[in-house]
Amino acid sequence: MLNIIKKATIVCLFVVFVGLTLSQVSAYMGYDNVQLVGNGKLLRDFTDKDYQTYYKEVSKKKMMGWRYHYVNTNHRIKFVGETVKDVYNDGKSPVKIGEVRTRKEARSIEITVSGSLSIKSSKNTPFFGDGLSSALKIDTKYKSMVEQTEKVETNLQADPGTHLIIYYQAEGTVSNGVAAQYIAWARVKQGGFEYFRIHSYYPRIEIRRI
Repeated sequence: MLNIIKKATIVCLFVVFVGLTLSQVSAYMGYDNVQLVGNGKLLRDFTDKDYQTYYKEVSKKKMMGWRYHYVNTNHRIKFVGETVKDVYNDGKSPVKIGEVRTRKEARSIEITVSGSLSIKSSKNTPFFGDGLSSALKIDTKYKSMVEQTEKVETNLQADPGTHLIIYYQAEGTVSNGVAAQYIAWARVKQGGFEYFRIHSYYPRIEIRRI
């Protein structure tokens, strides 16, 4: 096996994968390679047929307020939060990585909507508009998780014929579904909602042969 890493001294706890290939990158809400673990669907993957089926669950009229239906609840999700270093070495000499400095701040919850539903914001805190957050009984208050590396001294190097990436891996849970708002027995808004909570955010190293 290639001698890919030599004498790595790293302040943070990194996990090293050799020859591992990430699945197809899929950007979503500013993050890369967003994947559900197991069966399930993200809001962006709901089809017209899905919406027709799910809207039946919120079709019963009411005088005032929201009806909602969950499709996925606290489904595990993982994604790439940020790529710190990306070294593609197709030359004949090793490429030294040197020192890595990073500082990353991420929200502990992210939300998105579809249809006529809306997202509002107050003091950097996003929430579902028209009282939907209250109806769903979720707290979208801004809480930041900071992953900070003051100084990472490394003797890492990407050997010839390798692709080295240092990135942040994040994991959490996602919940989504559809909702309809009624005023005076009339449906005035409908669409899909989704929120995911970030539970862990940590740096990793991946090395691929090219």
